[in-house]
Amino acid sequence: MLNGDVLAKVASDTLNANFNSQSLEEGVVLLATREDDGSFAVRRVVQNQAVVNSALAAFATAGAEKAKAEELAKEQMAVEEQRAAARAALKVA
Repeated sequence: MLNGDVLAKVASDTLNANFNSQSLEEGVVLLATREDDGSFAVRRVVQNQAVVNSALAAFATAGAEKAKAEELAKEQMAVEEQRAAARAALKVA
């Protein structure tokens, strides 16, 4: 998951000062808020493997839910297409 597309890159002296280079785990969690100007303000750097694992698990769950919703939408569209075809066939008959 952490090898996917990069959404954004963030760099600052303050951010680096809050990063513990002695604790180089698989990833870090950046807690951010969305600002009125559309930017994101990073408020905290969390370097705890349990927190990172929880974030990755939540991401995977959200991805699975999105995939299921897309599958259900496709199935619903197929049902609607079948209904439309049936209505068209009845009009012809």
